[in-house]
Amino acid sequence: MMNAIILSAGLGTRLKPITDYIPKPLLPIIHRPIIELTIERLHKAYIKTIGINLFHKARMMKNHLKKYSEGIHIVVEKKLQGTGGAFLNFRKLFEQDVLLHNCDVLSNFDFCSIIEYHKKHNTLATLVLTKNTGTNFFNIDRTNRITNYVRIDKESYYTYTGIAVLSKKISTFFPEADVFSIIDVYERLIKEHQLIMGFPTTSFWREIGRPHSYWSVHREILHRTVVFDEITVGSPIVIHSSSWVKTKNLEGFVIIGKDCTISEKVRLRNTIVFDHSTIRDGGYENCLLSDKFCIKINETKG
Repeated sequence: MMNAIILSAGLGTRLKPITDYIPKPLLPIIHRPIIELTIERLHKAYIKTIGINLFHKARMMKNHLKKYSEGIHIVVEKKLQGTGGAFLNFRKLFEQDVLLHNCDVLSNFDFCSIIEYHKKHNTLATLVLTKNTGTNFFNIDRTNRITNYVRIDKESYYTYTGIAVLSKKISTFFPEADVFSIIDVYERLIKEHQLIMGFPTTSFWREIGRPHSYWSVHREILHRTVVFDEITVGSPIVIHSSSWVKTKNLEGFVIIGKDCTISEKVRLRNTIVFDHSTIRDGGYENCLLSDKFCIKINETKG
């Protein structure tokens, strides 16, 4: 058996001002909150018991998660405890091994294969790794054992995806503190020559914690350079059925959320309009848009 923990307590500072109104786990990916996609994929991997830690806009998050009647265990942190300290609130879940998943990660990884790999190697931790220029900090040997971690990008190293399988024994390596990073635990395991494995993959993975990455993952989905079973796309123009859109000037890829009003004077190109927005006039290209904010995206960045 396997449990899971979705780390969902962060402030989403890099996505401000969006996260002043929407907590990061509820950011929609083609009208579906990213945390819903994650839960659905965990369920497909036969994981039914999922812990979720909350802090920023916790009431909004709890109200949204009420739709899951069973198997979801929510803890609201009184103070941010870090990506490691969060586990202290889910000790019961560590009676089994745990699949860890950051809330701002979108991938099409095969969780069942990762779990099987972890069990085969009987390791304290299995980190899913990929190549990502700027964050390649983990080194592996020929057997995929992780041998080093540095905070300087190295071309031959790998990026930790924010997804891992952790042995129930790993808690014996937690520091005597209630606030700490899981990266510090990984680093300790490496330094003490404990068995910690990498699972390198070239499958699709994106971290959506910045405006450009959030915008660009929609471009990839709507241009069909990546496909998800959980997301149905029939056109690069996606308008929620509850919205009133009078303009015909929609170009490139456009997503219009629910309960929006878009007048005939508006022109949209490569733009995502968030829920409950009223846009009366203006031309917007490469934007994350609502009637509360407009974030212009540098298309060539990243």
